[in-house]
Amino acid sequence: LREEEAASGAEARFDAAWMLLGGSAHLPTNADFVRCLTSLRSVLSPPSPSSSPTVVLEMSHPRETFRLVDCSEEAWEVPLPGSGERTLRVTWGGEDDPFDPVSQVWEKTVTLDVLGPEKGSTPLQRVREVVPMRQHTYQEVEMLSKAAGFEVAATYGAMDRDVPIDDDEAFRMVCVLRMLADAPAAKIY
Repeated sequence: LREEEAASGAEARFDAAWMLLGGSAHLPTNADFVRCLTSLRSVLSPPSPSSSPTVVLEMSHPRETFRLVDCSEEAWEVPLPGSGERTLRVTWGGEDDPFDPVSQVWEKTVTLDVLGPEKGSTPLQRVREVVPMRQHTYQEVEMLSKAAGFEVAATYGAMDRDVPIDDDEAFRMVCVLRMLADAPAAKIY
């Protein structure tokens, strides 16, 4: 939510907010992360003795940050409705995508290819962009959440409660943040 929308005085309040598919990776600085959570806090219902509003973050697993080898590329294809036998191939990441270990920002190459029915043919159309993606560690999420008036209530290794964050099968870091009633004013770093 944009700060100006939250400040508009809208009466709508929510019990939960979800940021899925690695959306928090598009918050490249600590200040951006805290501002986002602070904005969410402004539209969540106030905590009460019987309930605490939550924010669910689905993020890259921290091992992606520390194991840059073998994390280079994901690709999948989906049919393009109404286009005959054409498909869209989405490729996320490339072998030569640079990672800055200081800022923890990975410059991910995203390629969209429209493919014809012939396997292995040259794409009919290609769009390629570079998307900066911040990689967060658990300790950073914990600290930045506290700065915005939340605490980490639970973590999982997938969008499944049965997959612990430290499991060998864990491939995501899912953090459930609980809004604190007596939260300090957020400090933007």
